[in-house]
Amino acid sequence: MPVLVFLEGWHVAGQGDFSEICPWLQGVAQRGKTGILSGAPERPRFPGEPLLMLLRGEGAWYRGEQDPPLAALAAQALGQEVLPQETWALVVWAHWLRKQDKLLFISPERTGQNEAEIARLGELVRSEWSREGWSVITASRGMVLAKHGEALRLRSFPVEWLEGESAADCLPAGPDAALLHRLLLAGQMLLARCEENRLRLDAGRLSLNTPWIYGVGALNACAPLREAFGDIRHVWSRSPWVAGAAGGGGVVWHGAPEVGSPWPEAALEAALRQGSAVIHLDMPATLLHHGLAEERGRLLTTLDREWLQPLGRLCQRLGRGVLVLGGYPVASGGREIAGEVPWAAIGAKGVASPRRFWHRGRFGGGSGHSGAELATLWSKLDGG
Repeated sequence: MPVLVFLEGWHVAGQGDFSEICPWLQGVAQRGKTGILSGAPERPRFPGEPLLMLLRGEGAWYRGEQDPPLAALAAQALGQEVLPQETWALVVWAHWLRKQDKLLFISPERTGQNEAEIARLGELVRSEWSREGWSVITASRGMVLAKHGEALRLRSFPVEWLEGESAADCLPAGPDAALLHRLLLAGQMLLARCEENRLRLDAGRLSLNTPWIYGVGALNACAPLREAFGDIRHVWSRSPWVAGAAGGGGVVWHGAPEVGSPWPEAALEAALRQGSAVIHLDMPATLLHHGLAEERGRLLTTLDREWLQPLGRLCQRLGRGVLVLGGYPVASGGREIAGEVPWAAIGAKGVASPRRFWHRGRFGGGSGHSGAELATLWSKLDGG
């Protein structure tokens, strides 16, 4: 029952020696096996795509006609009943900033929102959106979901990439996109005159003047979980869809530890005694999306020292292997770009061993393996 670590923002094109920034991960690549995930699209279409491909295979979303059903997967992790043909969407609140003749996004992370505000805004749009056939669900942990009874075909722009983007370049597309356009317009009109925004402006805070809807899709667009990953019981991630992708309602979603907080070793040890676990670290990518490249490098070094190295020692003590999957390389401007998706894997015996400096391997420096081949490798990691 190994541990799967998914690390986004691990590499900035043309910047730095990764082995110096994240030496534990480089050591795993040197002592174990490493390569690239074959079959991954040359250009990413949404954050987390390699992880969904590994856990679930390609599914209908892979052909590019629709979004991957991230919201439906998140709904499962949040304890909602999800029917295969229903369309689910994730809803957040953002700010459009007018700059000359453009409307540019300021992402939810920069506007400052608490769970109570998020829930009240969900209630604000509930009645109006219901006229378009959508049910608004205010879930736990500040999550707002919307549900439509029919399967829809459309593509939306992921919230993780919104910062600084022009609204004209991000609007939903596809045969059923007009439905989302109407939701956005109705939401903007309600937000323009709501009490919540009046209070924010009086306090000198940015208004939340537009909803954003993403991760739209039906569960039947997603392939079943690969059998090899059926023992995953716990997920640490900021994104609930990761827990849904790893097994739906049967997986405990912990959220992600705050940077600077102690590594939750006791909770992880208890989890690993029950089954496998997924640890999704996307904070480095978030810093890059906000133009903080130097801070991202320091964060990776901190994660390596305070989280990944203790994880290696724990896995060695419990006899667990580790599979690390990287995200796409990221441009200095913050968007994921074309490139290969690396992985590294090591069995329990070598997971916390010293680096072997005479080994020349580097993270992602080996041959290509498909998702099915990596799933087979994963199933054998605890043996060596």
